Amino acid sequence: MQPLSLPRSLVQQLLHQAQVARGGAMQALLVRQGDGSLGLRLLGTRAEPGELQRDFAARGEEPYAFCSSPLSPTGEPSAADLDRWRGKLSLFLTVALGTKGVLQLRGWRSEGAHPRALDLKLHD
Repeated sequence: MQPLSLPRSLVQQLLHQAQVARGGAMQALLVRQGDGSLGLRLLGTRAEPGELQRDFAARGEEPYAFCSSPLSPTGEPSAADLDRWRGKLSLFLTVALGTKGVLQLRGWRSEGAHPRALDLKLHD
């Protein structure tokens, strides 16, 4: 499978938001904007997928990937997040703390009950 290619500036924004999030918990959506570019939209913890999709559609945006900073040591998306977004999104990005204290971005595709890791590629 081909790696998921993301703009470097967007990845930097995502990592920064995860770093400054209260209690280390961050949730966001990557959205495909009307011009085809990707943007980052931070979410409240109680945001409902259906409501968000309507809000984004009204702005000409389409949800692309769910982003979070889970507290699991594997960096996998939580079962609750996978269930919440099932049928709406298949791409998940997680920010995890690596073994040397460095934030790492990981990509996942939801396929059935378990997410499958994706290779990520950055571009300018």
